[in-house]
Amino acid sequence: MEYLNPDEIKNNKNRLFELQQRASWDIRSGRILNLTKEFISNKSSVIVDAASADGSLLAQLSEAGYKNLTGADIDDYRHEAAQKFPFKKIDFCFDKFPWADNSVDAVISSQTIEHLENPFHFGREASRILKPGGIFIISTPNPFHILNRLLFLRHGDIYHFLEGDNHITFFTRSIFKKTFLKYFRLLAVRYGKSELKHWLFNWLQPLKHILPSNQWFGRYIYYVLQKPQ
Repeated sequence: MEYLNPDEIKNNKNRLFELQQRASWDIRSGRILNLTKEFISNKSSVIVDAASADGSLLAQLSEAGYKNLTGADIDDYRHEAAQKFPFKKIDFCFDKFPWADNSVDAVISSQTIEHLENPFHFGREASRILKPGGIFIISTPNPFHILNRLLFLRHGDIYHFLEGDNHITFFTRSIFKKTFLKYFRLLAVRYGKSELKHWLFNWLQPLKHILPSNQWFGRYIYYVLQKPQ
């Protein structure tokens, strides 16, 4: 869909509610759930799902045994089964998050930072509310994909950040390092869902199922960060 600023998002709840009822691939595939299990072993951890959309991740985490879960988003798009979870309405670009300093064990945010006008505020607030040693898991379209490198050389654009979509922010390694990694320690970088959806790679389509999910072919990148002790 097209880009909407925060006020336009708030004024289009009915339209966006329908779009939010299909969880991202990160969640449907279990990728975020598996990362959570790997890096957040304590099932009593206080976890915030930042940009919880329809609440599918909250439901997955609850089924996996996590007990202290809260959703947060710019508006409430939760389906009926997710209404049982606590929820906070937050504009992640500008609002102070409604949690005290050093009060949360983990913040998880799937496919969010690419939509934000001020992702740096989002990162700082996540750092503020996390306890020392707290975990911050984020995913976003992979800017290092081979298709993005070739398209930028030819057109000055990259896939998933084109004029007709609603992604407005991507991070080079240096920008990510001097912003998010100013407040966090990098624990892991992972990639997911190998993809080559472009006519340039039609000749490779028979091999798409064996392509590695790495920086060259993975559609998504996952960062697991930790607030310093």
